[in-house]
Amino acid sequence: MNCYQPNRARLGTIMDGIRRRIRAYPPSLRALGREWWSSLGPDPHRYHSAPDASPLLHLPIWMVEGRQGQLAQRHRCARLDAAQLDAVQLDAVLEATALLYFHTRIQDNVLDEPQTRGRAPQLLLGNVFFLEAWQRLRGLPLSDRFWSRTHEAWQIFSSETEAERRQLQRRGRYPAALFRRHARKVALARIPLYAVMDGDGHADKHAIDTFIDGLGQAYGLVNDVIGVERDLLAGLRTHLIATVEEALPRRHRRDPAAVRRGLLTEPCLERFLERAIALHRRIRPLGEALGIARMGSYTEERIERIRYHHGRALGLRLRFALSGKAWPQRRTAGKD
Repeated sequence: MNCYQPNRARLGTIMDGIRRRIRAYPPSLRALGREWWSSLGPDPHRYHSAPDASPLLHLPIWMVEGRQGQLAQRHRCARLDAAQLDAVQLDAVLEATALLYFHTRIQDNVLDEPQTRGRAPQLLLGNVFFLEAWQRLRGLPLSDRFWSRTHEAWQIFSSETEAERRQLQRRGRYPAALFRRHARKVALARIPLYAVMDGDGHADKHAIDTFIDGLGQAYGLVNDVIGVERDLLAGLRTHLIATVEEALPRRHRRDPAAVRRGLLTEPCLERFLERAIALHRRIRPLGEALGIARMGSYTEERIERIRYHHGRALGLRLRFALSGKAWPQRRTAGKD
């Protein structure tokens, strides 16, 4: 996305720092690190700026940018240093956030796809990523309030990740309300925003939480669509797959072929993407109120990207209607 590009060099430097960490590990841990690094695509330095990448590392940059402008406009320049992280401190927050994210991704792969992408030894690498992230944050002048909020966010991430894992293996209903609750597992994304706003005694924690929860729901809906084949192969009953199953006659609900036919004959894929678009429009003013710069361009570009997936989903269903061919099979499936 174009709005990511101004941050690409900075985030590339952050990734360089993580690669240097990996190279400094003891041999066995370094081997795990190299394996993980190679799983991040052809150019890991651009990992966080890919078209479908979440704005996880972009949001704190945009928040600093936007709040600097707000403070200047309000003639509060004298308070600027107290209310903002400097460039070095912001980079520390970004690196810590990236390390925490990779820690959670390793866990996610092991929990959700133990037979394919998940490799249990990678959990040992994730342990080190977590420790180094916490060390980076502990080196910053962050308040007890920040640490209390971070502790709460980490508990929410852990609790909702486990709740979702259990739900994905059940045969029962998966209503939208439960999906919204599980989407709170993205609470990690609250932490860098808490850090940016830590110097502002008037910062609204509830506004940050509501904004991030909305983003989590929007990305969750899209991920259900673009990862549906991978989830079917892994036997995971996501919100999308459960929704399609519940519309089928009871005798066909456990038949993957029937679920695939349901995905191709009914507009569930498009409806999920349309829900994501509506969520992005709804949370745009929340981000703007938090002082996050570029919310307008980010929202429009993200919606355009979702429309691209919408067009692909519609095209897939139209080809099925015209040719009667089954769901296209893929040899491998990667997580976006």
